[in-house]
Amino acid sequence: MNIETNKELIIEYPWLQVDDDFEYTLLDLCPQGWRNLILDLCDSLKHKLIGHDIFDKYHVAEAKEKYCVLRWYDYLDDFESMPNDVVDLVMDFEEKSKHICMLCGNAKLPNQDVCSLCHNQL
Repeated sequence: MNIETNKELIIEYPWLQVDDDFEYTLLDLCPQGWRNLILDLCDSLKHKLIGHDIFDKYHVAEAKEKYCVLRWYDYLDDFESMPNDVVDLVMDFEEKSKHICMLCGNAKLPNQDVCSLCHNQL
């Protein structure tokens, strides 16, 4: 992504900011195939966080792939407990990642590391 696009993303979802230069975002550090999934997660999170009046308190410590599943580690800056519906939302998207190829974004079976097409290209 370019710096202008990254700035727009960070205005919309501040928790994606990684550096002060806007060279990259947390989204750039995650597998490319999950880009749309993570953007959908961010959009859903934004609505939940605004509803709880905790949008400005929300942070993501780490987002990554582990065992071909999205792992999203978040917290509130006042270290209050995360609302249950926010926790459930994140867990739902982590579960959805099991069905999406992290390389290309196509559907895959939960027991596959990547989709058949990507597997054949490896």
